[in-house]
Amino acid sequence: MAFATNPISVTAYIDLLTDFVNAQPTNYEHLGEVLELWTTSSNQTIIQQPEGEYYRKFDFNRDGQAEILITLPTNHPAILILLTPDSNGMYQPMWKLVSDYPNDYRIWLVRDLTADGNVEIVMSAVACGAHTCSQTINILQWQATTLNSILELNAANPTVLWSDLTADGTIELIVDRGKIGSDGAGMQRKQTEIYQWDGSRYTLNSITPDSSCFATPILAID
Repeated sequence: MAFATNPISVTAYIDLLTDFVNAQPTNYEHLGEVLELWTTSSNQTIIQQPEGEYYRKFDFNRDGQAEILITLPTNHPAILILLTPDSNGMYQPMWKLVSDYPNDYRIWLVRDLTADGNVEIVMSAVACGAHTCSQTINILQWQATTLNSILELNAANPTVLWSDLTADGTIELIVDRGKIGSDGAGMQRKQTEIYQWDGSRYTLNSITPDSSCFATPILAID
């Protein structure tokens, strides 16, 4: 595999990965090797690997042919690539720039969070400095021909939970924000934020200072 040299543009990454997967069916199993060749060191003091994977199969339109989701490793464009098989079984790419910064995003969760028939893709990136780890969460919604951003947030040392708090079939995102681990940050107070689906995107529904206990069953992430 001649992938030791990184592509020089976002579209070059997309073209190369699409061509690689289309070259032969078994190449999907070697995507990890390709992405490993592109992994580079980071300028940050510590990088903590987030939960999730760089690539995953999922049958978005339930037609029996799985689509392929791909993200790129640290210090590479923060994009989500969706490869969809056409009538000839050849994958066609769609992609979304998730951030202007080259975060180490992973595919964390793929499921219908909003109970509207559209699948959501939850992406997460975790980066640590000398005193504090921060987590960035992006939620994209697949709608046949587009990937729409419906949430982006960043929190220091968070605990992240998912639950149907309102028992309406839609899943709320619960973020217990931690404190910045530096004396220079000044006075701080932990808080719990709940993000709720409003019909078009996830929005902040409530803020509760110094609360982190929920009796409601938590959604298992698989």
